Amino acid sequence: MSDTTDTKSHPTVKALESHRERLGLNDSQFAQRLRVSPASWSTMRDGTYAALDKQPMLDRFAAALAQLED
Repeated sequence: MSDTTDTKSHPTVKALESHRERLGLNDSQFAQRLRVSPASWSTMRDGTYAALDKQPMLDRFAAALAQLED
C-alpha cells in the first residue's frame, strides 16, 4: 500500500519553506543546511516525492526544523 501523505501541504514542509524564504537561501543552499539532497528537498516541497513511505524523510525534516527553531 502506498503512502498518500501530501508533502506539499505538510506543516513541517511548509514551515521549512518559510524558514528558507526568511533566510534568503536558494533550494540547494537550504537542502545543504537540512543535510538532504537538493532533489529530496525540492520534491518534498513540490509534493512529488516518490518514496512509498514518506515518513522517514518527514521525520528528518522535523528534526531539522527543531534545530532551526532553537
